[in-house]
Amino acid sequence: NISSGRRGHSTPRGKFKAGPVKDRMHYSRLYNNSPMPYSVQIHGHVFIHGYHSVPPRPASHGCIRMPLKRKNAAKFFFDWVDVGTPVWILSEFSDGSERLSAKK
Repeated sequence: NISSGRRGHSTPRGKFKAGPVKDRMHYSRLYNNSPMPYSVQIHGHVFIHGYHSVPPRPASHGCIRMPLKRKNAAKFFFDWVDVGTPVWILSEFSDGSERLSAKK
């Protein structure tokens, strides 16, 4: 699961490119130097990063929180993505099948 931006702090939707910031440990300039492990910048002050609390509902200030526990999805994403990798933020789950069927 992930946790996106809560009411009043929505996570932007659209197509972005990862970066330019990609840091194993980034600190929020907006929120009291809060640690943001495995951070990948998506848009302005919006990052995909690890967090200790990832409720299954919108709860952040706009960032996308990923779990650090169990399989550490945040580290997995951080290790997988390169600066410049296209990242799509959607308002609902998509498995990509609509893109595959559109190419037929």
